[in-house]
Amino acid sequence: MMRSILLATTLALLPACGSGSTTTGGDAGTTGGVDVAVSCDVPANNLCVDYHWTAGDYSTAQASQACRELGGTSGDRCSHAGAIGGCQVALITSPGHTLSTVAWYRTGTVDTIAAQCRASNGTFLTP
Repeated sequence: MMRSILLATTLALLPACGSGSTTTGGDAGTTGGVDVAVSCDVPANNLCVDYHWTAGDYSTAQASQACRELGGTSGDRCSHAGAIGGCQVALITSPGHTLSTVAWYRTGTVDTIAAQCRASNGTFLTP
């Protein structure tokens, strides 16, 4: 269940973001070649996901819009209030390009979240 929610959220965001475009100016999340982040809090799923990527690879505006379309609220960083644990997963790691997520879960047990996280080749994090 945990992996399917994270995967669905990640897959929903990635196509909307597009790749390879670099924007300068108004969207600070896509300039300068530094890591940027956007969060997507989906209360209906008791889940908030922090997305981190190399600037220029994706647009924060498009990622935020995709989050809203999922019924979520976008922001700069997930709150850890009420979180039981998180799972950090590197989705893309190639020279000059990264995309990783940290999913913060508000339901379940530490043991279950940690085990499912390890099964996804992730790193379990405490709030």
